[in-house]
Amino acid sequence: MTIPFESSVTLTRSSAGAYVSGTWTPGATSTVSVNATVLPAKAHDVVARFGGTYTIGMAVILSHSAIIAADEEDQVVGDKFTFEGDTFEIVAVDRYTQVIPHYHGWAKIADDKEP
Repeated sequence: MTIPFESSVTLTRSSAGAYVSGTWTPGATSTVSVNATVLPAKAHDVVARFGGTYTIGMAVILSHSAIIAADEEDQVVGDKFTFEGDTFEIVAVDRYTQVIPHYHGWAKIADDKEP
């Protein structure tokens, strides 16, 4: 079964970075193409998932293929993709295994400025 409205989405995937002799060295990047649906996130869903009231600049990505979220502790950059002219970084992923197995990712604008 497919996810409605899915199309090819190119993800930029980064391996973990590290400090080498006190200097930050970013991880290597590669591109991965997945079939996915990307939609603007609904404000009430963002509040329910993350709390607070800041809901601008969020998107949802649904895919059967694995997607990777940012992890500050392990110094992993989340998968990045372009949607409606903005670059988004996946910050959280929920994996569902029942009925329609898929990944539900939450992404925020990653342009280094406030939306």
